[in-house]
Amino acid sequence: MFLTTMMQASAGMINLNIFPIWRFGSNTDRMTAKRLGQWSTRLYIVLFLTSLTIIIIYIGVQPQMLTKSFNEPNLNVYNRLLRDHGDTLQCPCSSISSTYSQFIQIKPVFHQVCSSIFVSNAWRTNLTNGLVSDLSIYDTQDYRRFLSAHLQFLKVKPKLYDRLKKMFLTTMMQASAGMMDLNIFPLWRFGSNTDRMTAKRLGQWSTRIYIILFTMSLTIIIIYIGVQPQMLTKSFNEPNLNVYNRLLREHGDTLQCPCSLISSTYSQFIQIKPVFHQVCSSIFVSDAWRTYITNGLVSDLSIYDTQDYRRFLSAHLQFLKGLCQSSIQSINDSINQFLSSSLVTTNIITETILNSQVNVLIDQSKSNALNIFARLLFFLQSANHGNRLVSGYGTNFKFEGSYVVEVLYDNQCSCIWNRTCTIQATFINKNLSEIIAVNGLKMGCTPSESFLQSTLECFY
Repeated sequence: MFLTTMMQASAGMINLNIFPIWRFGSNTDRMTAKRLGQWSTRLYIVLFLTSLTIIIIYIGVQPQMLTKSFNEPNLNVYNRLLRDHGDTLQCPCSSISSTYSQFIQIKPVFHQVCSSIFVSNAWRTNLTNGLVSDLSIYDTQDYRRFLSAHLQFLKVKPKLYDRLKKMFLTTMMQASAGMMDLNIFPLWRFGSNTDRMTAKRLGQWSTRIYIILFTMSLTIIIIYIGVQPQMLTKSFNEPNLNVYNRLLREHGDTLQCPCSLISSTYSQFIQIKPVFHQVCSSIFVSDAWRTYITNGLVSDLSIYDTQDYRRFLSAHLQFLKGLCQSSIQSINDSINQFLSSSLVTTNIITETILNSQVNVLIDQSKSNALNIFARLLFFLQSANHGNRLVSGYGTNFKFEGSYVVEVLYDNQCSCIWNRTCTIQATFINKNLSEIIAVNGLKMGCTPSESFLQSTLECFY
């Protein structure tokens, strides 16, 4: 019967599940949820039993407090109990207030001279007996003028010290007693359920804590104010750059140097010298070179083959010159616009900050000049291609009877769809059946588009 009961209990524990299946979510199948619930139940039971065992053991090993009373024990009994029981010993006083004179005796030790013969009247009388009463007859540096006064002061000094010491001790005891009894919190603040004595004691402790915290806070504030660096202002009238740099190194951010003028144009302290592409300063953009190299060409370019570079040679050189002139003009306009703008500041700024600001503005000016020139060029290209203007060189469209037919280039590229169609630039000599390639130059739908696709390596 016992075995049967144990087996049934074991089976019941194995299948026990105190967690509903729906707690595991709708994405978990029924069997998995049931198995997770059983494992969670077993874990819960194990943790519960472990916690319960720890609590029982903790309660069991805790020492039990046994209270025993002693009625008015003497000092020997108290010392023995204190050694045996330490901090658990409680011994309430029959009187909560006692003067220190009941259990303290103070016997001061003074200087030996104060108890010697030198402070007695007999010694002073005997020592000054031979002096005349009119001390003015003695020289001002003669000690006989001060002898009697010194002996009298020596006698008075201990009495004065005693009075001051007694007054100080009395004041300290009164202040200590006053601090012990001081209570700035009304009794009603501790509630009606607190008796009068408890409320008074709580108020006194709260007052002491408040005074300690207030004193600590005040001390911290005073120390903080005391260690704070004091600002000393010193003025320099129109210092030069060397003086300013020295002051900046020594004082950093605390240095203030107001400007006599809050606005200055950048041209007053900045010079910009742009560097253009080498080809724009070469002979290839000069009219003399273009006239010299095209001197042998006939004026009617249509006699040359459509793929002969002699058709584009003069146009390319003119376009190169125009590109250089336009880009130089655009950059110079951007530089002049930047230099004519103003730097506005009420205080002088450091060289590092100035360089940083100027570099940012120069980069913006570069970007703006490039974008303006690129947009202008793109507008001209789009207008020419969008309107399908027929090139005078016959390189993008050609007339066949009453029709206009587009010209095809490499890979069957049509000028009607793509303005950047190009082929390699060549010189064609029909008499000798000779074709000479011009490296770095292209021919295409228009001289301008083909030149923009060229690398100009033959110019180097």
